[in-house]
Amino acid sequence: MPDVSLVITTLTVAAALSLVVERVLEVIKHFRDEDNAKIEKDQVTKSAKFSVNEAKQLIEKLKTALNAYKEVKKLDALRTAVPQATPALSPPPTADETASADEQPEYAEFERHDNVVIITAIGKPIEEAQTALVLALLACGFGIILAEIFNLKLISLFLGTAVPHWADILFTGIVIGGGSQPIHVLLRFLTSRKVSASELAPETEEAATKPEAVTPVQPTAPQQDDSYWQPIIYNGGVKPESLEQYHQRPAEPNLIVYHHTAMSSNISFQAIVDEFLVNKGWLTGYHCVIMPDGAIHPFCRWDRYGNHAKGLNRRSLGIAFHGNFHTLANDRYSNHDGRFGFQRPTSVQLDAGARVVALWVHLYPDIQLDFAMDILPHKTAMPGHTVCPGSNFPHDEFKEKVSFYFQKWAQSQSAQQQIALFKQKPFIYATV
Repeated sequence: MPDVSLVITTLTVAAALSLVVERVLEVIKHFRDEDNAKIEKDQVTKSAKFSVNEAKQLIEKLKTALNAYKEVKKLDALRTAVPQATPALSPPPTADETASADEQPEYAEFERHDNVVIITAIGKPIEEAQTALVLALLACGFGIILAEIFNLKLISLFLGTAVPHWADILFTGIVIGGGSQPIHVLLRFLTSRKVSASELAPETEEAATKPEAVTPVQPTAPQQDDSYWQPIIYNGGVKPESLEQYHQRPAEPNLIVYHHTAMSSNISFQAIVDEFLVNKGWLTGYHCVIMPDGAIHPFCRWDRYGNHAKGLNRRSLGIAFHGNFHTLANDRYSNHDGRFGFQRPTSVQLDAGARVVALWVHLYPDIQLDFAMDILPHKTAMPGHTVCPGSNFPHDEFKEKVSFYFQKWAQSQSAQQQIALFKQKPFIYATV
């Protein structure tokens, strides 16, 4: 599970960027509304002018109708003044004319209705939908740009595995463009609920602030011959064929440089590989990466030089302990608050790394068991350039473990047989 504090920090940044996108869209909508208001005002003015002309025409028609009505009234008055002649006797009524009122046809009286008021529909739903779509696309575009600038990758953060860079940035940009409200809801949920000890990855709060006790150098249970040999799987690392024509060594290595990855210990080995091959665009990285659970992952081919210590790559092997073990509070990238997981290598991690280094000393004659010249931390190999592998790395314990395995294997016939078999593997020696 990803580190809760790292998730909260990342979501806070995403919420802030969403707020920026919202403000930008509000400014755009404000200017658009002003333009629409101006257009509507012009339309109202034109409509008012047109209505005045219509009113004048209507008044003229009313005057004409009134004059005609006056003429009709005058005629009626003249007819009333003239005596009427006695009407002639009418013939007797027919049977139809003497019918009762109930027998009159239904259409004798006509149904009358009040005038129906017709209201013209106001608004332009199609134009409004188009405007909403354009604003949504603008928001997503702004979100993608901000996600790329700040290198925010929500999928990798939550899943702990790397996905293609463009896909993660696209998804994160859409989330940012969707508005800050959903992110704020998730933030309130994460910060307000009670987090269990198992969710405080990788340790509880107390363990995160208290350094792990240094245990005596007691590697895993010995084999029957007391050699302490454990198989190390190596088949050329990640994509060995991609280095067939590249990164060729001029000679066998004579130096080992050990590092920390300076990444969150919660992300996977694949995420580390993607950081080098996808994000950085390099051909390779460390020769070997040791995970917190003790898993050994060869990365670069051992017969090729890697990318881990600028200026020393061609003659060195690089091993990295996954995690951030720098705990000085004045360094903005340090892990003093445990936000990157483990603050020192785990015991099994340190033990596995020691076995790899001891094996390299046995495989390559130009590397001696010398921690002053041949086996160096990154910051010693390149003084003044880095703090790697961190201020909290247990150098003395690591040296003791490397020496322990090297000496045990040197004294064990079965271990020497295993090392001899290892020397026959492909991708070990550059000058074969």
